[in-house]
Amino acid sequence: MARHRWLVPDIADERGRIALRVQAFVVEIGARCVVVDPCVGNGKKRTVPFWNERTFPFLERFAAAGFTTARVDTVVHTHLHADHVGWDTQRPNASQTKCTKTCASACASIAASRP
Repeated sequence: MARHRWLVPDIADERGRIALRVQAFVVEIGARCVVVDPCVGNGKKRTVPFWNERTFPFLERFAAAGFTTARVDTVVHTHLHADHVGWDTQRPNASQTKCTKTCASACASIAASRP
């Protein structure tokens, strides 16, 4: 990256390192509240140390932005991995449960339709 000077400083720093962003998006359409989930999630076992057992304050930031999990009616996952699904699960009592009680997951309906 450093040899491509036009990338500095907007995309890369002087040493050629790029910053990656993993962000969820909330889309409000009328009364609907859709979360586009980048599928990172917390508390997942990973082989890459940076991602292992993360404890991002996602739900706290979600609430601070003025949203509640009860209001979310649809989650769209950007991708799936076998070891995690993303922010629509949490561990209130050491077991994975859905963050939203009434939420329809786009991937769940796709997975259910497969043989």
